[in-house]
Amino acid sequence: MTQNLHVHILRPFEGDAMRLWEDSLAGNIYYTAGDEIPDPAHYQILIAGRPPRKFLEASPHLKAVIIPWAGVPGSTRELLDDFPHE
Repeated sequence: MTQNLHVHILRPFEGDAMRLWEDSLAGNIYYTAGDEIPDPAHYQILIAGRPPRKFLEASPHLKAVIIPWAGVPGSTRELLDDFPHE
């Protein structure tokens, strides 16, 4: 049985990049986007350049944070130290 995967994107991609990304998703992957925490907050993956603490705390199912650029900002690295189980 294939399990659904929920991804939340803090800042949606611009232009055609978002449509191309949507078209490439497998049928069991769905996403929410925006600077409001989805209700319910069941995302397993968070895509955010600088993830706010409230997004890291909101989902009890969070397994991964994707920083969509090279390198991790120092402030993000320090914040993620508070979430060693993620």
